[in-house]
Amino acid sequence: MKKLSLFIFTLVLTGCSFGQQLLNVSIDSFNNEDRVIMEFSAEAAPKMFTLKDPERVVIDFEGAVWNGAKREILSDSPRLSKIRWAQNSFSPGIARVVVDVKEGIETELVKEKEGRKHTERILSPEYAPQKNQKFISAVCGNNCKNGA
Repeated sequence: MKKLSLFIFTLVLTGCSFGQQLLNVSIDSFNNEDRVIMEFSAEAAPKMFTLKDPERVVIDFEGAVWNGAKREILSDSPRLSKIRWAQNSFSPGIARVVVDVKEGIETELVKEKEGRKHTERILSPEYAPQKNQKFISAVCGNNCKNGA
């Protein structure tokens, strides 16, 4: 039993997985929005929430694996400052992407390519939906959760 447990633990640590792999994270910037693009080897289901001090959007992909070290992209966008991603150290079965955003920015998570690609749209306040619209939940359905 100890050998089997050690084997499974080794698989998790080395990034071997029978589930989804986080292949790439990139950013595209436009005049009124930034797009954080997350690409996977297979369908991945996101769970999204927000945190404060500093303002950030956290997107967890349960069952997904990032095979590299913690990565970061710095941005000079007026809407976000950086994007970080890594394997969650507290829950190794979760690949986590964190987007540090400016205060008051609205976001939208869009699923594409049968769930193998997710795009986080970060919008300038003047292009965001009205306050009474359910922006994130309307886009993510039951796969996203909002919290502060």
